[in-house]
Amino acid sequence: MRNDKLVFRYASKADVSLILKFIKELALYEKMLDEVVATEELLKEWLFEKNKAEVIFAVENNIEVGFALFFHNFSTFLGRAGIYVEDLFVMPEHRGKGYETNLALPDRNIIIHNNLHYRIVRKSFIIMYQA
Repeated sequence: MRNDKLVFRYASKADVSLILKFIKELALYEKMLDEVVATEELLKEWLFEKNKAEVIFAVENNIEVGFALFFHNFSTFLGRAGIYVEDLFVMPEHRGKGYETNLALPDRNIIIHNNLHYRIVRKSFIIMYQA
């Protein structure tokens, strides 16, 4: 009997190594591992000291099984702020459960309450997760 309990949580500075692990897993999946130059130090600086982006994890039964990295932007045409999802990855063994769809909207309450617009950069994730 499965007892899959899914929750989402924002990353903290203590998660830098886990964030880098997910970045490398995504790069490996996309056959781009040799292009990853991110380090824990760079992630700590840009995500948590300069606050230039945020990460949210999908957590199943207390284990992180996916992540989305996003940042806030502003649409000149729409005249309002938004959220831009840069990368999204769910471990292969946890795909097909709808986690990727939930990760694509980092926090619906933030989007709805602040009237934010959002855009997913990599539309390929839809194809990637249909398998």
